[in-house]
Amino acid sequence: MDKIADLVTGEAILQWLIIFLLIAYFFYKEYPKFKCRITGGTKKELEDESREKKFDERLTKAESRIADIEGKLKNDYKSLEGLLKDE
Repeated sequence: MDKIADLVTGEAILQWLIIFLLIAYFFYKEYPKFKCRITGGTKKELEDESREKKFDERLTKAESRIADIEGKLKNDYKSLEGLLKDE
């Protein structure tokens, strides 16, 4: 135990503290890049996802409009059939 105590000097503690501070500073400066790499969310990927979401929304709106038009056409067709049967 005495040998370990001899190894842990004020200078060694100061060196480890400096190393820790340098590592912390590095991660502080590089955190946004690491975050993007970890989450896989680069700016381009986020833009692509946004574009796909907008496209999906427009496609859903178009599908609902087509369904409305189909319903109206079916009603008109039934009305025409009713008129033709009356003659």
